[in-house]
Amino acid sequence: MLRRKRQIDLLARQWVENGKSHRYGDLLGGIRLNLAEDFFVKNLGELSSDAIELIQLSQEARDRQIQEKEERDRRELQLLQDRIETERKANRKLRQRAIIASSLGILTGIALIVAIYMWLMANYREKTAKSVQLAIASEASLNVDSTRSLLLAIQANLIQDTPQAKLALWNAFQENHERFNLVGHEGSILYAEFDPKDGNRVLTVSSDGTARIWELNNSENPLVLKGHKDIVVHGRFDPKNSNRVLTVSYDGTARVWDTNNIDNPILIVEDEGFVNYGSFDPNNSNRILTASTDGNTRIWDINNSSVLVTLKGHEGDVWMATFDPNNSNRVLTIGSDSTARVWNLKNPSNPLDLSKIEIKVKL
Repeated sequence: MLRRKRQIDLLARQWVENGKSHRYGDLLGGIRLNLAEDFFVKNLGELSSDAIELIQLSQEARDRQIQEKEERDRRELQLLQDRIETERKANRKLRQRAIIASSLGILTGIALIVAIYMWLMANYREKTAKSVQLAIASEASLNVDSTRSLLLAIQANLIQDTPQAKLALWNAFQENHERFNLVGHEGSILYAEFDPKDGNRVLTVSSDGTARIWELNNSENPLVLKGHKDIVVHGRFDPKNSNRVLTVSYDGTARVWDTNNIDNPILIVEDEGFVNYGSFDPNNSNRILTASTDGNTRIWDINNSSVLVTLKGHEGDVWMATFDPNNSNRVLTIGSDSTARVWNLKNPSNPLDLSKIEIKVKL
């Protein structure tokens, strides 16, 4: 908890240095806001007044975003309903004209064709409007009753094959198409991936501080990787040996696990900050990298848990980092400072900042 308090205070100091910006991108969001809220609400330690102000402003900004999205969704739904109503009125007029044309006895060949065409168009528009309306109802039910959502989407497609009906049916199928249900984590699952050598195995990491390896044909008994003291945010199978797994955590550590002996993982300890991301070198399984909230990416030799290279330059968090699969002396990093950088490990002091590349177009 002391580490988490230090991190929250550090984020607050950085925010103050930036002039206490109220811009959404400068406030806390996502997992960080959840962790700060949890610390603040449970009164796990005394926070500075700046940290409390940052948390409260971040909560307000998040709530505003949610309200704005709900309002946009309501407006879009109202516009769609208005359009459907307009089409219904147009359909009624078309049918009336068709009936009038027929009743006046103007049944010459051309008049009859026009009357039939108008009738068909009225029916087409009516079916389209009904199909769209059912598609809207299907989407609205998607997260409430997925079975009802699927039935509504099927009915919408049977009435008229509209783009809205197709999309609703696709979304409903995705929601209902559950082959495996991996149940066991006691917190949110933050990342998951298939074993690159065995599609029957899946790795998940969670805010409950564990990672799990699941056999899809026997999902009742996953292999549980325990040891981290805080949420586990990322994990990867070793692409060359899927019996080895890397996990990284907000407890400031990365761990390399042997699935045949999970009681003795290799422990990598960061000096500062949370660890956001980790990855194996695809060409050398004895090397990994970690990306941290202290602005650094580190390349490690896991044989002796030592740092080989530290990539310094980002101002703020490094969100993600990865080796070039064709050249492990090159590393790509992405940071919260809105930059992406390509590093040459033989000359790490001079990275290529992709945000500063000018693209010239000849007209």
